[in-house]
Amino acid sequence: PADGEEGTVVIDYTITDADGDTSSSTLTIALGEDSTPQIGPASGQVEEADLPDDTTSGTFAITSADAIAAVRVAGVDVTAGGTVTGTYGTLEVTVDNGTYSWEYTLSQKHPGSQRPGQRHGDRHVRASGGGL
Repeated sequence: PADGEEGTVVIDYTITDADGDTSSSTLTIALGEDSTPQIGPASGQVEEADLPDDTTSGTFAITSADAIAAVRVAGVDVTAGGTVTGTYGTLEVTVDNGTYSWEYTLSQKHPGSQRPGQRHGDRHVRASGGGL
Protein backbone atom coordinates (compact mmCIF):
# COMPACT_ATOMS: atom_id res chain seq x y z
CA PRO A 1 0.00 0.00 0.00
CA ALA A 2 1.03 3.60 -0.55
CA ASP A 3 1.88 5.96 2.32
CA GLY A 4 -1.33 7.24 3.87
CA GLU A 5 -3.53 4.63 2.20
CA GLU A 6 -6.54 3.66 4.32
CA GLY A 7 -9.49 1.32 3.95
CA THR A 8 -9.67 -2.17 2.52
CA VAL A 9 -7.37 -3.62 -0.10
CA VAL A 10 -8.67 -6.69 -1.94
CA ILE A 11 -6.32 -8.87 -3.98
CA ASP A 12 -7.72 -11.75 -6.05
CA TYR A 13 -5.19 -14.39 -7.03
CA THR A 14 -4.95 -17.80 -8.67
CA ILE A 15 -2.21 -20.38 -8.21
CA THR A 16 -1.39 -23.20 -10.61
CA ASP A 17 0.52 -26.34 -9.62
CA ALA A 18 2.88 -28.40 -11.78
CA ASP A 19 0.08 -30.55 -13.38
CA GLY A 20 -2.09 -27.52 -14.23
CA ASP A 21 -4.56 -27.66 -11.34
CA THR A 22 -5.66 -24.19 -10.22
CA SER A 23 -7.04 -22.71 -7.06
CA SER A 24 -8.32 -19.16 -6.63
CA SER A 25 -8.74 -17.09 -3.51
CA THR A 26 -9.03 -13.52 -2.27
CA LEU A 27 -6.69 -11.77 0.14
CA THR A 28 -8.31 -8.90 2.05
CA ILE A 29 -6.21 -6.44 4.04
CA ALA A 30 -7.76 -3.81 6.31
CA LEU A 31 -5.57 -0.70 6.45
CA GLY A 32 -6.13 1.35 9.58
CA GLU A 33 -6.32 5.11 9.70
CA ASP A 34 -2.98 6.81 9.12
CA SER A 35 -1.57 8.40 12.25
CA THR A 36 0.72 11.20 13.29
CA PRO A 37 3.36 10.27 15.84
CA GLN A 38 3.17 12.08 19.17
CA ILE A 39 6.13 12.83 21.36
CA GLY A 40 5.54 13.13 25.08
CA PRO A 41 6.60 16.16 27.05
CA ALA A 42 10.25 16.34 27.93
CA SER A 43 12.04 19.39 29.20
CA GLY A 44 14.90 20.28 31.45
CA GLN A 45 16.78 23.31 32.62
CA VAL A 46 20.44 24.02 33.21
CA GLU A 47 22.00 27.12 34.75
CA GLU A 48 25.06 28.89 33.35
CA ALA A 49 26.17 29.61 36.91
CA ASP A 50 26.70 25.86 37.41
CA LEU A 51 29.20 25.49 34.54
CA PRO A 52 31.19 23.37 33.83
CA ASP A 53 29.23 20.54 35.44
CA ASP A 54 25.56 21.29 34.82
CA THR A 55 23.41 18.51 33.37
CA THR A 56 19.74 17.70 33.26
CA SER A 57 18.05 14.49 32.18
CA GLY A 58 14.74 12.80 31.67
CA THR A 59 12.71 10.53 29.45
CA PHE A 60 10.26 11.03 26.63
CA ALA A 61 7.67 8.77 25.08
CA ILE A 62 6.77 8.45 21.42
CA THR A 63 3.42 6.98 20.45
CA SER A 64 2.10 6.16 17.03
CA ALA A 65 -0.37 3.69 15.57
CA ASP A 66 2.27 3.09 12.90
CA ALA A 67 5.83 1.99 13.54
CA ILE A 68 8.27 4.82 14.24
CA ALA A 69 10.49 5.29 11.20
CA ALA A 70 12.91 7.79 12.74
CA VAL A 71 13.57 10.04 15.71
CA ARG A 72 15.65 13.07 14.83
CA VAL A 73 17.15 15.77 17.02
CA ALA A 74 18.46 18.80 15.13
CA GLY A 75 18.61 16.62 12.02
CA VAL A 76 20.60 13.81 13.70
CA ASP A 77 18.99 10.35 13.66
CA VAL A 78 18.79 9.10 17.26
CA THR A 79 16.23 6.36 16.62
CA ALA A 80 18.60 3.81 18.21
CA GLY A 81 20.27 6.42 20.46
CA GLY A 82 23.04 8.88 19.72
CA THR A 83 24.78 12.13 20.55
CA VAL A 84 23.83 15.57 19.29
CA THR A 85 26.12 18.55 19.75
CA GLY A 86 24.15 21.76 20.03
CA THR A 87 25.11 25.40 20.25
CA TYR A 88 25.40 25.42 24.06
CA GLY A 89 25.87 21.77 24.98
CA THR A 90 25.58 18.10 24.18
CA LEU A 91 22.51 15.88 24.22
CA GLU A 92 22.94 12.14 24.72
CA VAL A 93 19.91 10.00 23.78
CA THR A 94 19.59 6.33 24.73
CA VAL A 95 16.77 3.89 24.11
CA ASP A 96 15.92 0.74 26.03
CA ASN A 97 12.92 -1.38 25.02
CA GLY A 98 11.23 1.58 23.36
CA THR A 99 11.78 4.04 26.23
CA TYR A 100 13.91 7.04 25.33
CA SER A 101 16.14 8.64 27.95
CA TRP A 102 18.18 11.79 27.48
CA GLU A 103 20.88 13.76 29.26
CA TYR A 104 21.86 17.29 28.31
CA THR A 105 25.19 18.74 29.43
CA LEU A 106 25.68 22.49 29.22
CA SER A 107 29.15 23.25 27.86
CA GLN A 108 29.21 27.02 27.32
CA LYS A 109 27.43 30.22 28.21
CA HIS A 110 25.20 32.12 25.85
CA PRO A 111 27.31 34.99 24.42
CA GLY A 112 24.69 37.68 25.03
CA SER A 113 23.45 39.14 28.27
CA GLN A 114 20.48 37.39 29.77
CA ARG A 115 17.67 39.24 31.48
CA PRO A 116 15.74 37.56 34.30
CA GLY A 117 13.29 35.06 32.84
CA GLN A 118 14.97 35.04 29.42
CA ARG A 119 15.76 31.59 28.09
CA HIS A 120 18.10 30.27 25.43
CA GLY A 121 18.35 26.71 24.38
CA ASP A 122 19.18 23.88 22.08
CA ARG A 123 15.95 22.23 21.02
CA HIS A 124 14.34 20.49 18.13
CA VAL A 125 13.05 16.95 18.36
CA ARG A 126 10.97 15.33 15.67
CA ALA A 127 9.59 11.83 15.37
CA SER A 128 8.38 10.47 12.08
CA GLY A 129 6.10 7.52 11.70
CA GLY A 130 5.71 5.13 8.89
CA GLY A 131 3.93 1.88 8.80
CA LEU A 132 3.19 -0.97 6.57
